[in-house]
Amino acid sequence: MPPAVPDNLSPAVHDLISGCLQLDPDSRPSAAELLKLELFDGFYAQCQHVSADTAHLSNLNLEHLSSLPSAATVLAAVDVDSPLHVH
Repeated sequence: MPPAVPDNLSPAVHDLISGCLQLDPDSRPSAAELLKLELFDGFYAQCQHVSADTAHLSNLNLEHLSSLPSAATVLAAVDVDSPLHVH
């Protein structure tokens, strides 16, 4: 018998956990089936939205980055005796 799923979880999370805790592998849902659970409703649409919003980033001209100081230059300018320095 699988462990009990806590009662204080939302029904959507409860469904996910109880599906994953099935002892019989044939009774366990596949990853594709789990992604169809209520918990993941709209997740695919959100991913598509983010993908569309960031697609233009691959077309950026990044040549201007060469004019930025290197990380070593920036770190060399940090005052390690400053009270904000974290050890």
